Amino acid sequence: MSLRGTGAPGSFRTRIGVRRLCPAGREAFALPRRRYSLLSGFREIGRRLGPEVALLPIGAYNPPSFRNVHASPADATRAFMDLNSHWMVPMHYGTFRLSHEPVDEPLQLLERAAKAAGIEDRVLVLEEGVTQFF
Repeated sequence: MSLRGTGAPGSFRTRIGVRRLCPAGREAFALPRRRYSLLSGFREIGRRLGPEVALLPIGAYNPPSFRNVHASPADATRAFMDLNSHWMVPMHYGTFRLSHEPVDEPLQLLERAAKAAGIEDRVLVLEEGVTQFF
């Protein structure tokens, strides 16, 4: 599903076997100045498509001007809750230094945001080279 009519590409959903997956690229967060109105589009995606696994970006959010196209861990936590998915898999962090936050900060902030939202048991940080079955 694309967030048509917003002027920005949106997220999409795919089915792998019996699982529904929603990978949100940075473009899913790309509406400047109307940031939360775009994030609220995740509520509609969740309602209409019911993704079970949400792959959400959590890096490259500092300086704040980068947040026109990048999500912070708090943004991703809110998007996950709006999607009403069962699992959140964070992505787009910790590989390359793309912005000014410390390379290990996104996961630390995600841990805090997830704990505050009561969803820490639904966030799966994948380990490199380790297969995860859902």
